[in-house]
Amino acid sequence: MNMNLTVRYMIELAMTVPAAVIAIMPVYYSRKVKKPFLFGLLAIMLTAVIVGGGILCAMTGITSNVFVFPAMIAFFIAYNFCFSLSVPKKLFCFANVTLLCGFSTTYATFLTAPMELDNSDHVYTVSSGLICLGIAVVFGAIFARTLLVKFPDLFETDSLESAWKVLDIAPIVTTASVVWMNPVSAENVMTGRLRMICLVVLPSIPAVAWFLYHIFWWLAKKK
Repeated sequence: MNMNLTVRYMIELAMTVPAAVIAIMPVYYSRKVKKPFLFGLLAIMLTAVIVGGGILCAMTGITSNVFVFPAMIAFFIAYNFCFSLSVPKKLFCFANVTLLCGFSTTYATFLTAPMELDNSDHVYTVSSGLICLGIAVVFGAIFARTLLVKFPDLFETDSLESAWKVLDIAPIVTTASVVWMNPVSAENVMTGRLRMICLVVLPSIPAVAWFLYHIFWWLAKKK
């Protein structure tokens, strides 16, 4: 087993840690299980994904995304079990996670492209992986107050109860768009001024999301 390759996969899969924090913040006080059970289950699942997934990806050569997508189903099943909000509300929180983490990965691909030109593996180098992880942590921190305060307020607004099934669509569609924009290779990113333009324009996606969440909260509180 190639230890360097395994570590690189583990760093990529460690994106699930900030993702889990972002997912739990808006629903934390709606949990229906005790804290030791919640954090114990979370620790087991994250360890299995990061360590087990890293070893599996390194041995089989599959990309981390191929492993993560099925794992997301298991995470949502556990998420649905541990918290008492309606499924549409939990889907909205989960979709917000995929939006922020999908953006972080895409932005890191553009940001670290010059460092990845000689990388022939389907996984970030250690430094690029850490940068990607750092971007997710930074944006998680930027959204922290919104997730901890504004989202719970929105969930308690009775007039929005029937709207969550529709509201789920926005972050899901945005996530799909962000993932679609993720370049296939570093060489593609370095074409002309594409990289510089995307580094300037892409942050508008989470910025618009943050702004809309606050406008949505303000309008809900006005009713």
